[in-house]
Amino acid sequence: MSKNKNKQEEVLEEEIPEVVCDDEEKEEDKTGELLTKLADLKKKCEQETKRADDMAAVATRLRADFDNYRKRTNESIAKERDAGKAEVLEKLIPMLDVVEQAIGMITDDSVKSGVVMIKDQMEALLHSFGVEEVDASGEFNPKVHEAIMRMPCKKPEQAGTVHSVFQKGYTIGGKLIRPARVVVYND
Repeated sequence: MSKNKNKQEEVLEEEIPEVVCDDEEKEEDKTGELLTKLADLKKKCEQETKRADDMAAVATRLRADFDNYRKRTNESIAKERDAGKAEVLEKLIPMLDVVEQAIGMITDDSVKSGVVMIKDQMEALLHSFGVEEVDASGEFNPKVHEAIMRMPCKKPEQAGTVHSVFQKGYTIGGKLIRPARVVVYND
């Protein structure tokens, strides 16, 4: 047993490294190293935090720019759609004028009723796209009326009022497509 005991003591002595007495110096060195590493990590953390804040600000600006772009694009598309619709409807209105003139010239009642039905359908189509007829009665309004002729008035209160409508006027969404061409009483 004594041999075993000696062998164990030898193994234990080999496993345990000798400790140098400079423990205080080593601890100070390790503390200094750790403080330096901690300072470096804090600096890196601040840099990464600043970088993350910068990226968040860039992302916010990009999101706002994209929202503004989308709004401008949608507004532009809506304006173009309305302009295209108004252009087509402007071309349909003279055809309605011709149909109304034809109704006045047709003597056969069955043919006349068929043309009146066509006129009614055209008016319904225009109305479904927001086309409204300009009110041509009452006071002359240069914003929606175009005076093509003047008539002498018989009464002073008639001055400046519409005598008759030569051609109907139309608006779409409050925008004038064609002014009503009217005959106005002169004073």
